[in-house]
Amino acid sequence: MNQLNVSTVIKVQHISRYPNLLFSIFGLVTNFFHFFIVLKTMKTNPIFKFLMLICVLDWIFITITATKELIDIINYIDHKLCLGFINYADVYWNTIVRYVNKCVMATGFWITILMGFIQIVAIKNHQKPIWNQKRSTRISLLTIVLFFVFFFIEATFQLILFSQLPFQSCLHDQNSRLARLEIMDWITVGVIVTERLEDIIYDIKIVPIIVLFIWLRIIRKKAIEFGNIRPLLIMSKSTDYQNALNSFFSLSSGPVAPVRNKSIMTSGTPRA
Repeated sequence: MNQLNVSTVIKVQHISRYPNLLFSIFGLVTNFFHFFIVLKTMKTNPIFKFLMLICVLDWIFITITATKELIDIINYIDHKLCLGFINYADVYWNTIVRYVNKCVMATGFWITILMGFIQIVAIKNHQKPIWNQKRSTRISLLTIVLFFVFFFIEATFQLILFSQLPFQSCLHDQNSRLARLEIMDWITVGVIVTERLEDIIYDIKIVPIIVLFIWLRIIRKKAIEFGNIRPLLIMSKSTDYQNALNSFFSLSSGPVAPVRNKSIMTSGTPRA
């Protein structure tokens, strides 16, 4: 790739950062409202614990993304033709951002899948509720810890590998990395194994999604009968969520009548 093409690519990347930054700021504002709405409904049903976790994870992801876009815009002023890392601080910053975002995305996605299966279990055992606040909190914390530990280990291996490569500012030298991976030692094994496990984490998710979709379609009538169709339709079907939403916006527009939905119970428990 000649210098003209490189310059064009970098300019396009730089221009795209501005709308990305604006979208991130918009996401922070909307997520701010959603956070307080979920906070008001969290105590009514254990499933809202998971929604709160997803909301916080979204907040972390958007905040980091917005910060990275802003820093990249500032760095472009002094390093307009920079393809690689500016310095070692830039290396550590981008590595942290990359793997924190990966951890957040993986945790959020698998928590959403867990929500679906938990609701299925609740529907099948509607006469004996088995989910409570304590159990939901425990599952949330366990999921966070598992993914955090994994991506921390992967990031550590990547940084160790990078420290053994020749470093030159603003030079993206993929050949040196590939050559280093040809040397089979514990660092190479760690990098390869964690990268393969990461691929599995993201690729295998299609299986539970298909199973969840089919299973929910099968028990859909039963779910409606016992007022437990959440979380997939929580925004439109949960009276807890709808009343909290109305209450939040009524602060500026006056009182709003609570939502009444005969088919969906506010507590998520079966009708007598």
